[in-house]
Amino acid sequence: TLSSSSAASDVYKRQEFERGRKARDVKRSNAKYSVGIAVKVENTKTAFKVYELVQSSEKLSNYKIAKRKFIDGSLGITNFAYFLAETNYSQQLEPRDLLIVDEAHNIETQVSNFVEVAITENFATKVLKLKVPDNLTTMKRVVDWTKSVYLPALVRIRNHMEQQIEKFSLKSRMSDFITLAKRFELIDKHECKVSRFLKVYDPNNWVMNIGSTEVRGDTRFEFKPIDVAPFTEEYLFKSGKKVLMMSATIVNKEAFCEVLGIPKEQCEFISTPSPFPVENRPVFVSPIGSMSMKNIDRTLPLMAQTIKAILAEHKNEKGIIHCHSYKVANYLK
Repeated sequence: TLSSSSAASDVYKRQEFERGRKARDVKRSNAKYSVGIAVKVENTKTAFKVYELVQSSEKLSNYKIAKRKFIDGSLGITNFAYFLAETNYSQQLEPRDLLIVDEAHNIETQVSNFVEVAITENFATKVLKLKVPDNLTTMKRVVDWTKSVYLPALVRIRNHMEQQIEKFSLKSRMSDFITLAKRFELIDKHECKVSRFLKVYDPNNWVMNIGSTEVRGDTRFEFKPIDVAPFTEEYLFKSGKKVLMMSATIVNKEAFCEVLGIPKEQCEFISTPSPFPVENRPVFVSPIGSMSMKNIDRTLPLMAQTIKAILAEHKNEKGIIHCHSYKVANYLK
């Protein structure tokens, strides 16, 4: 079962590091490892094992046990981000007889988020040591530069970091090794995204936005697909022999099928009315402020005050405060 909840974001980050790249045949082992201070890290595969050992804790061990149960079990619930990463990177989760997708109206957005890619001037200059040309004003120019300059530089630095990890000795400072391993994780993930984008890029199905990052203000090139239909089967629907999608907000079934590339003759729709009377489920909209990364810290105190006022009006009634992130939930505690 898939949900659009972000509750598994921490799990997703750990999952990203654990994924195996088929092209390089880097695979993880489920065995437990022990190591002495003089152990030599002979290759990247060993480095991954040592990194996992160093990062191991009771919390992470519990995560690994839960993940194994999830993979081996006949039933499991996760979110879109974790599921897409697990099925398309690690590929340990085999297709099931039934894939249930809750909040199915979010499929288009979630698949789009998975395939979209961003390139920032700060990363290109600070990490890849590249000079971003001033004439990158069209999508064709940015794509050509990404293919001929950016990606090769990304591959070179990943290969260099891989060699560094292979030569690393645990006689060195462990903190330096962990820092290097984390950097390699980020580079490796980004290279995978850029390579996938260039592989599926079609100028008639992608748009580019040139903007600036909220924090540093440097140039940011964002590529997003117009139509996700070419990607839904490969990245999502392949994971279920049958797929059950549930949503309360699918207005037009024909449009829904077209957007997601679902053959209409292979799809059945079932619509049921709400069991609650309309007068018992009103929606009151009361905007408080922007929840963007740049503004959320200013908005949260205002939100808390508004919630307190609502609670004061309903002292003897029970209710649920639905938060879309841990940050908001923890603040309201």
